[in-house]
Amino acid sequence: MSVLTRFEKLSPREQRLLQALAIVFAAILALGTPVAVGSSVATAREHNADIRSQLTKIANAAPLLVERRDARQAREVLYGKAAVPLASFIENAAKAQDIDIPESSDQPDAPTKGYVEHSTQAKFRKVGLRALVNALEQMEKSGLPVAITALHVSARAQADEYDVSLTVSQYEKKGADAKKPGVNGEPKPKGQAL
Repeated sequence: MSVLTRFEKLSPREQRLLQALAIVFAAILALGTPVAVGSSVATAREHNADIRSQLTKIANAAPLLVERRDARQAREVLYGKAAVPLASFIENAAKAQDIDIPESSDQPDAPTKGYVEHSTQAKFRKVGLRALVNALEQMEKSGLPVAITALHVSARAQADEYDVSLTVSQYEKKGADAKKPGVNGEPKPKGQAL
């Protein structure tokens, strides 16, 4: 039996209900298809716009990446320098400003993220402010990976005389090989075993 003969055998009321159902289904199909296609197209457009904006950010970030790479290379050069004895480093900067160091003491090494911090604490007595600032500036501008990590200045009874306690820290890369003879193309000293 075909669908048409079955439809004709239905009562008029059932035929109207079935026709109404077919019209509703056709309307849903006719209206729903463009809405679904439009929605998927809008989603694809949004996705493409997001990709374009990310590509634009990447293109605009190229100078920043170059700047960061250069800064990283400068840090590697700075931290690649050989460590200096901090006590004599502080003493040289102080003597250049006619400052005497009555005492200095090395602090225990402190491992930090990828580096080892070597610190030395020094005390100056009866120091003028200009000499102190010049000595600190000389330490900071030395081109070595050092930092003044603590500074305590207390005034004395005399004008422009201060007692100063400071801690100077030097940072050394963990696992960095000290320059050894025969490494990196350097000649070995005579008489050294292979």
